Amino acid sequence: MLALLMQFKFGIAISGTHGKTTTTSMIFDIFKNSKLSPTCINGGLIKSVKSYSHLGISQYFIVEADESDASLLFLKPSIAIVTNIESDHMDYYNGDFEKLKNTFFVFLKQIPYSGTAILCIDNRILFDFSYILTCNVITYGFHKNADVWITKYTQNGFFSYFTLVIQNKLHLKITLNMPGKHNALNAAAAVALAISQGVKNDKIIKTLKYFQGTERRFDLIGKLWFQKNHVYKKNIMLIDDYGHHPTALSENIKTIRISWPKKKLIMIFQPHRYTRTHYLYNDFINVLSQVDILLILNVYSANEKHISGANSFSLYHDIKTFTNLHNITLISNHNLILDTLIKVLQNNDIVLLQGAGNIKNIVYKMLSKKNIKLNK
Repeated sequence: MLALLMQFKFGIAISGTHGKTTTTSMIFDIFKNSKLSPTCINGGLIKSVKSYSHLGISQYFIVEADESDASLLFLKPSIAIVTNIESDHMDYYNGDFEKLKNTFFVFLKQIPYSGTAILCIDNRILFDFSYILTCNVITYGFHKNADVWITKYTQNGFFSYFTLVIQNKLHLKITLNMPGKHNALNAAAAVALAISQGVKNDKIIKTLKYFQGTERRFDLIGKLWFQKNHVYKKNIMLIDDYGHHPTALSENIKTIRISWPKKKLIMIFQPHRYTRTHYLYNDFINVLSQVDILLILNVYSANEKHISGANSFSLYHDIKTFTNLHNITLISNHNLILDTLIKVLQNNDIVLLQGAGNIKNIVYKMLSKKNIKLNK
């Protein structure tokens, strides 16, 4: 369907293992604020329009392209962005990373000779791709040889600050209303595309400064406060994030450690799919052990069959046995989430809801049952 809709439009497709939803949202907002009236279909809710899609009247057709089932190969965009390539969705690719990598390569080869591929060269695979594609290639990243080079990066709270050096000529000072180096990369991809289409610098800068983001991408839900033993616990940040791959978890942990180095980080993690847990098991062990307190929920199966040794109990057991993190709880009964959480919460903590399943709905339901206030 996306291929048919794109057929007679100027197609812009954004793909990659991580960051494609946020990058798509950024591009859409930049184009919309520049009065280019794009059509957009995204994998996450775009906060600026409170929808997953938007119908414009111009030729610009912006879509998130999904590699999980290789459906991105149906698309024939004029411009394609690939943010990164990592091991994921290995169940579809029969555990063969080369098949996944080749899917992205075929996707990029479908770009017409007159079209453009925008690639993050911090990713080794995309760095190699940049030399063998026949279409125009624009690179971006923290690597100083990138066409759009991110430099002078800092962050404070929910804001990040950096300079984009474009073709060693233009310098754009960016304030991004999102923290994390991974989001700076997403912004660099969006800027590379916008500049290629003649969007004015001031529109780009203003849009990124006030970017509202995408739902469930490092989303500040509010601050919790409650009374325990006649003592108030307050100023506890509740952040919700859709990330379900070890790299996504790792980037969120790094982001929190940089912006709030003195705060205790409590992660409530809901593994997503038995197959992902199986193929990336050791990576999950390493990343999950980096938080201060971990609550693990049952695997959100997404209708997959149980895989022995790739379930929540296995994660719990191996993290507790083989890492330095011992403050870890396995929660099989959702009704016990908040009871467990309340016992460990202190003023100024950060609670990170992490997972692509129904974790947010579960926690919201629990909040409504307890005497815990949430200030938006």
